[in-house]
Amino acid sequence: MTGGLAASRQVYASLPQAADFAPPPAASGAVAALGLPVSGLSAATGLVGGKLDTVAAGDFDPSTYFTPPAGAGVPPTRLLGVIDLTQLLKPGPVGAGDGTSTPKIITTVEHAQGTTKPPTAVRTELTWRPRIEVTTVAPLTTTRPDSLDIRSIGVTRFDGAPSTAEVRGELRDFKLSFAKVLSVDFRRMAFTGRPGTSPDLDVKIGDVRFDGDLRFLDKLREYLPSPANGPRVNVDGKGVEVGYGLAVPTVGAGVFLLQNLALSIAVRLPFDGTPVRTTFCVSSRGHPFLVTVSLLGGGGFFSLTVESGEVTVLEAQLEFGAAAALDLGVASGSVSITAGVYLKLDHGASLLEGFLRAVGALDVLGIISVSVEFYLSLKTTEVPKNPAHPTGPKRTEIVGAAMVTVRVRVAFFSQSVSMSMERRFGGGGDPSYSDAFPTQHAWSKRCAAFAALKDVS
Repeated sequence: MTGGLAASRQVYASLPQAADFAPPPAASGAVAALGLPVSGLSAATGLVGGKLDTVAAGDFDPSTYFTPPAGAGVPPTRLLGVIDLTQLLKPGPVGAGDGTSTPKIITTVEHAQGTTKPPTAVRTELTWRPRIEVTTVAPLTTTRPDSLDIRSIGVTRFDGAPSTAEVRGELRDFKLSFAKVLSVDFRRMAFTGRPGTSPDLDVKIGDVRFDGDLRFLDKLREYLPSPANGPRVNVDGKGVEVGYGLAVPTVGAGVFLLQNLALSIAVRLPFDGTPVRTTFCVSSRGHPFLVTVSLLGGGGFFSLTVESGEVTVLEAQLEFGAAAALDLGVASGSVSITAGVYLKLDHGASLLEGFLRAVGALDVLGIISVSVEFYLSLKTTEVPKNPAHPTGPKRTEIVGAAMVTVRVRVAFFSQSVSMSMERRFGGGGDPSYSDAFPTQHAWSKRCAAFAALKDVS
């Protein structure tokens, strides 16, 4: 650079090709991962990114200062793994080089104290306390401009001793909105990472509440006792998971009874940029809800998982039935019917199962008893469209299996007879020409099965 250090905001050298820089350990920067393409050197701030002419003029442009060069392997500058940090920074003056505007990255060479021997280590320190905008970007809402503080120290030794590195980050007074259905106020999230060790996180949570389409649950929980399973917040080096549950007490009114109904939601925000995952459940497989109306009863559960606005997993089960009994003294009888359906969609794969069970029994004076049980099951399965090519395209078939069991008891004699059958119903439409005739030989064989045409003219 020309004109001296003062004229160029102390930028004194430029690199012919930008070099990647990321404070260690960049891969586990839970609060912030800083990626900087170094393009020059400054006596005030050390390493400088972006366009040197802009920095030399005293201007700081976040969009160019942190943009990695084409093909660079340095990670982008991210906050909480998913938020582009440059969207929260305001363009402005470069500053005095104290790390309050542009990052201050200083590299020093260490020597043994009091000697002139060759250097023993290289020490790199980063200090950055930028002023960020009070705004909302994606899931993050900031509430104060001085809420971010990042510091890191890396030491590379030449005497054979292992290198050391430490990065610390802190984000204060912000709110995260999880899939627009759950919001969490964070008072503080502090992170300390060292290579070879698990990250150390210190998190203080404020309020947890429902948002968007689930806002009505906030009103509902005002009238319910505090549930034992919510709210909960788990934070580790890979992400933040927030869960909340509402347990609805048993509701009874006349012949109507509702039991074990629980609503829960869990949202995970990863720090590695993978999609946000939201799971909403109505009761669960282990604890299904139960509904009884006079002679009718049933229960089930429902679970839905969404990633980036797309349903990835859906699981639901519903069972219902009815029962009745009659006792005339010399004879008694009972009948019950139960049916159920189970559905699961998992990343494009589907499974549908259903059953119907009917049981009737008749008893005469305890001497003669007859019972009949009918059981029907249905399920879907994937089979090849062309059996000759099992690895080819698939089609869906419905497999139905039925069993009838008759039991007769007369005094001390009893006998049981069962009959079963299975039927398959194809799906997916007629096979295409390529499915029916995958090779020329198959087509020729088909044609040869017909009598040759003769010209009668």
